[in-house]
Amino acid sequence: MSCVALTCSGGLTGGELSYRSNQDGTSVYEHGELVLTYRASEVSQNAKWPRANYLHPVNNVSGQTITEDFPKDHPHHRGIFWAWHQLWLGDLQLGDAWACKDFRWDVHTSHTYPLKSGITIANAVTWKTRRGHDDAIKPNNQEQDQQDWIEVVDERNWIQIHTSTEHYRLIDIAIELIAKRESVRIGGSDDVKGYGGFSVRMALNGSEIFSSNHRTIEPTVEQLKADHWMNIHNATSGVAMMNHSENAGLKIQDSSWIVRRKHSMQNAVFPGRQPIELSTSEPLRLRYRLVIHDGTLSTEVINGISRDFDATQPPWENEDHAKLIQAR
Repeated sequence: MSCVALTCSGGLTGGELSYRSNQDGTSVYEHGELVLTYRASEVSQNAKWPRANYLHPVNNVSGQTITEDFPKDHPHHRGIFWAWHQLWLGDLQLGDAWACKDFRWDVHTSHTYPLKSGITIANAVTWKTRRGHDDAIKPNNQEQDQQDWIEVVDERNWIQIHTSTEHYRLIDIAIELIAKRESVRIGGSDDVKGYGGFSVRMALNGSEIFSSNHRTIEPTVEQLKADHWMNIHNATSGVAMMNHSENAGLKIQDSSWIVRRKHSMQNAVFPGRQPIELSTSEPLRLRYRLVIHDGTLSTEVINGISRDFDATQPPWENEDHAKLIQAR
């Protein structure tokens, strides 16, 4: 990806947030201090675990980095990311986006623009996977790459960074997925855990408390059920992960999660072990909110933030937002 594909500029919102963009992505700042970086170009370690289209570093309101990239236990876990183990074309299983195997994210447009409440990074991404040697996969007319990669899914996403308050900052992430071919399916890990989808690889110190609404949650190896948000915090820092109430397959008080005390990501499970088919005409739409906070937020405050999130307009219904990133 070149700078031609990106809005390579920077500027102030008229408030406290600013940004800088180049061919590698966009960094957002508040009062000159880094808030987060969106990685538009592929990042790998010793040519392994290549991933693009994710956030790292992400800092809390005190300026501490709360995400991890290339952790030793799971180097394919990368900051804040959304990915799936299973990718199918008919009966043929393709590359593994979760494990960064035989998979690429082509971020072909990325625009950054101010809003009243913050800055939005809007991205158009095409998923590519290895064709391999199976004659069942044929290039379509849109594909220019005649080598080992085919295009299977178009993604659009909007990452909105809000101006911080005294105790927290909001980051909203909206995702659209539409198949470029018939019979494309995505799914989580093919086991009882079924992990996959929107995930946060957090830096943990072992003292974290896990809670969901008024319930204290004890993390387990396998998938567990809780409310539609999960708060993970210690005495000075925390992240509340929120599903939007309109997310596909969501049951508000019976949502699926994978949460761990160490050596893993925190995952809002979707769709689980059983793959779902992506339409070629009607996009799958998912929305998430992260509340990056100082460890002091009560359940009542988090519930209020969640209700506010449910009431916000999705970016695909805003003409000014949607027109900035048109899928190919």
